[in-house]
Amino acid sequence: MVNFRQMKRPTPAQGLKAMIRFGIVCFFFAMTVNFIATHYHSRYPSTSSSTSSSASLARSHDEFSSSSYFPSWMSSSSHGDENDEEEHHDDDDDNDAHHLHHPHRHRRDDSVDNFAVSYDNNNNNNNNIGCSSSATNKRVKSEPLKTEYTDMDVVIVMVAPVCTTQQVVERLNFHYHFRKIYFVVKQVEICPYLRSLAKNIICLDENEVIPGVTYSSLSERGEKLKQIGQKEGSNRVGWYLQQYLKLGVALHVKDLSEYYLVWDADNIATRPLELVKETTKSENYAVRFCANPVTHKSTGYAKFYKRIVGDKLMKPGGYPKDPKGDSFNYVCGFMVMKKEYVREMTNYITHYLKTGADSHLLQHLREEEKRFPWDIHAVANEVATVEGGHYYFSEYDTYGSWVQKMHSDEHQVDYSSEYARNPTVAVVPSSLTEAEFKKLARNPKNPLPYKFPCCMKHEKICERARKAARSSDGLVHVLVWEEHKMRYRGTSSQCTDALPRELKEAMEASGGDGVKPDR
Repeated sequence: MVNFRQMKRPTPAQGLKAMIRFGIVCFFFAMTVNFIATHYHSRYPSTSSSTSSSASLARSHDEFSSSSYFPSWMSSSSHGDENDEEEHHDDDDDNDAHHLHHPHRHRRDDSVDNFAVSYDNNNNNNNNIGCSSSATNKRVKSEPLKTEYTDMDVVIVMVAPVCTTQQVVERLNFHYHFRKIYFVVKQVEICPYLRSLAKNIICLDENEVIPGVTYSSLSERGEKLKQIGQKEGSNRVGWYLQQYLKLGVALHVKDLSEYYLVWDADNIATRPLELVKETTKSENYAVRFCANPVTHKSTGYAKFYKRIVGDKLMKPGGYPKDPKGDSFNYVCGFMVMKKEYVREMTNYITHYLKTGADSHLLQHLREEEKRFPWDIHAVANEVATVEGGHYYFSEYDTYGSWVQKMHSDEHQVDYSSEYARNPTVAVVPSSLTEAEFKKLARNPKNPLPYKFPCCMKHEKICERARKAARSSDGLVHVLVWEEHKMRYRGTSSQCTDALPRELKEAMEASGGDGVKPDR
């Protein structure tokens, strides 16, 4: 029998050691339970729906702000690791592609209720927009629910009216709270529909943005470009027009914010991106330029830049694995531009072309036309060759290179974001006839669908964004959904669903089919 009276009372030091051991055991026990619970939730998510939108927002906020394996009181505010990306342009290959982009400026610390009220001011509904773990079954580490850009506008040059435009607008407002969203369209009849999507929509006629610049006027001075378009089955004149408009708004839209985001119409935001950062060297922002991995060797943009600027095209640099940045370009489908620098760049190009070796290309222009974009258009038509060779102007590469060279203290490169183009579907390549593509689609080795629903609700967007992700976070930042190609390219649509009734009626009133006529 143990005689307790004979046992020695532990010293204070021994008691302290025992308490520390007990605390360590409890800590690791709690960590183990949290780890098991986290992975059980990821593997077997709850199927019950949220009881209210505010509860859903609160839940998604907690999931975005906490790290994967630790309790919320131990969560870190640091960002995740940086990744890589690829190329995006309206005439790029139609294969599925993964890309990288950028993140945000002011993080929102307001309550969820205040955020919901503020969001409703611009959007008609906010149900199921956030792609949190409740929708994707995966956690997004150390990322805020949204970002604030209430002093910045967005410019979207619309190639053609599509079903997912509503989701594009709702998600831009949800993640960023932009001041205004400018749509530049060829069919003004669809403006009432666009304005119905949110209260901050401004709709502009593409023929009235840059005085005297229309599809028709560019076509009259773009014979070689039209010939190339006929050979490729594309619209090179229209392709140049939409680039001119993205830059031209900085020169001719007076109410446009000093910093504005150019956003391609087929981009759907699924996670917030950091667009600019404050800098201590000046009152200006440092813009974060996305670095887009180039999958094939191309010198066309560099040749054109050399022709109109007289200098070497700069590529995104500073990446540890590629210090020169030669494997990247700036063609990501979106970019923050500054009006002052767009004006500075276009003025320089005009002066260079007026006084340089290509001054003879401007001789047929009236004096008031010897400026942007007619000077660039004259070069574009001159260097175009039907025999081949990609020798084209890029608004993204040109502006990104200009700022990198002339304003390096306001230039940052971002490799951390990711996007995917047309995941789970195949878009008819412009180089193939419909019969050829149908034959390709019937090949058992190519199981991707030929026809499919093109309209997407937010749940489907989140699902595709999750499945397309390469990173451990499990969610791409931008889903590129080229519905204008799916719906209008070729002799018949790939889309099995119709456009929204209001949009379809507006298109019928305009007498167009979404892409034609160009006027």
